[in-house]
Amino acid sequence: PATSYESFFSLEVVENEETSRETRYGDFRQKLEAILASDAGNLQQVQEEIHRILPEAGTLRLSPLSAAGPPAASFMGPPQAGANLFLIPDVDCVFLLLDPAQPPESLLNQLLHGIGHLLLGQVRPGDRHGHWDTAETMQGTGSARQWDRAVRERFSFWFPRPRVQSLEECTVNEKALLGLWRMIGEMLGESRRLHPRAEHYQQAAYQRQAAERLLAQLEEYGGAMLCDGVGLGKTYVATTLIVHYVNLWKERYEQQPDRLLSDPFRIAILSPNSVVSTWQREAIPPLAAFGVPLPTIRVIAHTRLSRISRSSVVLEPPGRHTPSDWEHLMLSDLVVVDEAHNFRSTDARRSLVLRDLLRLQPRKELRRRVLLLTATPVNNSLEDLMQESALLFSRPLWLSDAATAEGYRRQAVSAVEDRCQKARGDRLPAGDLAAFLVHGRPEAKFSTANEFRDDLDFGPHVARIGDYLKEQNKKLVQWQEEAKTRSKAIAPKGPGPSTDESAGSRPARIAEELLDRIVVQRSRALCK
Repeated sequence: PATSYESFFSLEVVENEETSRETRYGDFRQKLEAILASDAGNLQQVQEEIHRILPEAGTLRLSPLSAAGPPAASFMGPPQAGANLFLIPDVDCVFLLLDPAQPPESLLNQLLHGIGHLLLGQVRPGDRHGHWDTAETMQGTGSARQWDRAVRERFSFWFPRPRVQSLEECTVNEKALLGLWRMIGEMLGESRRLHPRAEHYQQAAYQRQAAERLLAQLEEYGGAMLCDGVGLGKTYVATTLIVHYVNLWKERYEQQPDRLLSDPFRIAILSPNSVVSTWQREAIPPLAAFGVPLPTIRVIAHTRLSRISRSSVVLEPPGRHTPSDWEHLMLSDLVVVDEAHNFRSTDARRSLVLRDLLRLQPRKELRRRVLLLTATPVNNSLEDLMQESALLFSRPLWLSDAATAEGYRRQAVSAVEDRCQKARGDRLPAGDLAAFLVHGRPEAKFSTANEFRDDLDFGPHVARIGDYLKEQNKKLVQWQEEAKTRSKAIAPKGPGPSTDESAGSRPARIAEELLDRIVVQRSRALCK
């Protein structure tokens, strides 16, 4: 509608006016301050300097305010007691009356306020009425002080505000900016700071920023995905988070060194066979210099989860009083899944095994964190994202019903050890023992149905993750069909780039409410 365009145009004009006004007058306060510093008492000299640096104020005439009281002039309303600034129009000029003996800061603000009235055309030569101000009215307070508010708003760059002490003191625009900054901070991860040793470990600012954002997601939801392209350093963002969490744990129990030895913060990294050695030889060893005990990290190949029998290597303890890889995985506080797209198909048994294993909670008071690393989270449909989300946000399984955190941890460790010991024995039926190890019952089976947590807040549009992703997948399929139909419709038009002006362009944003909260993905240009 025409009114909408008019409204938009007027907003654009106002915005341009504000920008040009600050460009034109932005440094006038500093210049005027310098003039007053050299000779504040000589109003004639001050007036000449104002005319020189601000020709628009050429009609201004400065005059000292008489101690006898307000000047004999006509005003819209009688001057209040305490009025100390007067603008009196004459035929070809406007007199600005003030006390030159007042403190320099007060004199500067009065001059700026009066000149603001003049520049806005509120008092002009030949007017019938003048204008007066007190120290209070110059702040623009009161329902009848619209002119004064306009001066403060249009020339806000002249009047620095004192430090705001509460939200109530903020203007509407400032409150809106605070909300915007908070949202940006949450998106960038600024609401979560890395441990100093993690910041020292990770020297690249763009990698620290990604780690901070992931840290915010891990703390908020317990799971997150880093979906950068190949070669952009996902491994070293993950190791940054490892340094952070381990050192945070060490600080938490620095007064209990025995606890740190007997119950460390465990990390498990699941990776394809082809990159296990990369993790073990390149990525992990440097962490020792930043406070990470290397035995607390295990790298386990994806294929170890495909089928687990009593003779599987993953069940064999590497040494006396040392847990097996499977025990370590079940008790890990942070699990990093490299190339996580390998677990997006329910046709692969290891996907179900990992999903239910990650549901197990090794501690009562501290949820397990899960970080997925993948360059291709979605390949065919949103069913891929559904399965990856199931690795992060499925309903928890508990290893004990103990009431206290210490009691739960003790019983959880015992339960895991007992299951692994039974799995290595000969009393259980031969075959795949993964379901027993995860669920603790010989007859247990894995279900292909996902059970998502319902205690997470992903925004008003994501009430239930499963239902939300199914709905978004339907929308994706619909848009794909529409795109095919439009493509066929324009195909006979001949060679060259095709356009569909009649249908218009539809923003292809699928599942954005969820992805914006659980995914970090950076461009290659940014990482360079």
